[in-house]
Amino acid sequence: MAQEGDGEAEVALPSGASAALQEILVEERDSGQRLMRMRYVDPAITARAEDLEQLSADMDYLCQEVALPGFPAGTARPDRLVISIGSEPSVFGVAHPGITQVFEAYRIEDDRCIWEAF
Repeated sequence: MAQEGDGEAEVALPSGASAALQEILVEERDSGQRLMRMRYVDPAITARAEDLEQLSADMDYLCQEVALPGFPAGTARPDRLVISIGSEPSVFGVAHPGITQVFEAYRIEDDRCIWEAF
């Protein structure tokens, strides 16, 4: 299931940057787990991708403060959530050498985003 961003206002991030939702992808795994990918765009991500502390805080914020509270009523919460930010919109699963993309994976547990190392 894919949903396109619907012209939503940009999300202000803790770093002072902002990101706009590009799309939401939902995948049911063979294991029965539900994986959701929330793909954002921030044209300035390339310039700030080296500041891992700020970037991590932004990604955690998108998971905990934007994604979790934003699930519509009646929508099954995912078991895992992947937050990504790209420097421009891109097609998921296609290599885009000129586009900076960063992502983090989280396990959803007790209404909290728990960061998972890849």
